[in-house]
Amino acid sequence: MRLSEPTKRILYELEADWPEDRKQVGQELESLPWQYNISGFEHRAQVRTHEYDFKTKPLLGQIVDDIKKNQASMFETLWANPEFSQGIWPGTTLKQLQNNVDFIVEFNRDDPGWRTGVHIDHRAGVAIGMLFFEQTNDKNMSTYFYTTERRDNEQRMSCEYGRGWLAANTHASWHTGGNMSRESRYSVSFSWFLRLK
Repeated sequence: MRLSEPTKRILYELEADWPEDRKQVGQELESLPWQYNISGFEHRAQVRTHEYDFKTKPLLGQIVDDIKKNQASMFETLWANPEFSQGIWPGTTLKQLQNNVDFIVEFNRDDPGWRTGVHIDHRAGVAIGMLFFEQTNDKNMSTYFYTTERRDNEQRMSCEYGRGWLAANTHASWHTGGNMSRESRYSVSFSWFLRLK
């Protein structure tokens, strides 16, 4: 996976090398056992990858494996950014933080009309990323980041196939997004959450 240079808000553009056969990837996505109301959003269905055996969905399994294989290097890239390691986690070592987070990967299907208001993520979230399966970079399916809740300094992130974003969960990573198109929007999200048990 390739990450862009970060912005001051600790936001990266992300690009993955995904299977060329987009049609088969699409068929595998459509045939997943989608479940609604896992996330609390009425028009979002999800599949939690740790609860699913991808033997019959080899391309999606390959994508999940690639994300998991790259999770340590993505986290280390975040840590190498002083805005993240010194600004958000001062007095903590990389090893301490790595030992106290769980890494979660989920597939998402958002129905037409699904939308979130401007928000930051759950306080236990350390960093969140999303990669998309769309054929074009449709502004109606994009995620928009802001430096404040008032939507200052807008930055639209790509939703094209194999592209997306990685962001530290901070007060400079307000964002909104949704699916204002007429087709379902598919993505895979991954998150590092503090282990609070």
